[in-house]
Amino acid sequence: MYFIAFITSSPEYMQDSFDVQTSQYLTKPISYVLFEQKLEKMLSYIGELETNITVISQKSGEFILLLDDIVCIESDKKAGVIIITNKDEIIIKDKLTDFEDELADKYFVCIHRSCIANMKYIRKFNADSLEFSTGKIVPVSRHRLPEIKDAFSKYMVMRYKR
Repeated sequence: MYFIAFITSSPEYMQDSFDVQTSQYLTKPISYVLFEQKLEKMLSYIGELETNITVISQKSGEFILLLDDIVCIESDKKAGVIIITNKDEIIIKDKLTDFEDELADKYFVCIHRSCIANMKYIRKFNADSLEFSTGKIVPVSRHRLPEIKDAFSKYMVMRYKR
């Protein structure tokens, strides 16, 4: 991924800049304060992208997963932990509680004692089940329902605030 900021005295080319996915298009003269604001916004976005990964350590080595690709993480008595992504399933020998702490502030919510859901993939939920946009349906803990509703409401506000 790359970020491009144009600083130019030619505003007539702004429309063309969209072809290369410009992050900012600033016309001269530009104040230092405005330049600083725009640069800080770009750096903030880059910082968000860098924290949007998790590293999984296995005997075969370490691999990186984008948090946006994770649909949910389930605990399995026999397998350990199953990470369900939008492409495949990854089985690792780990504990679900290790992921709960890591993902608590990254738009994931624990929907019952053996499943953590990425709110990005929640299509709908009710008092006893949750459906992901992938079609997967999982049960919801009744005593966690208020926490799930609150977390999902906050997520929706943040998502549409951008």
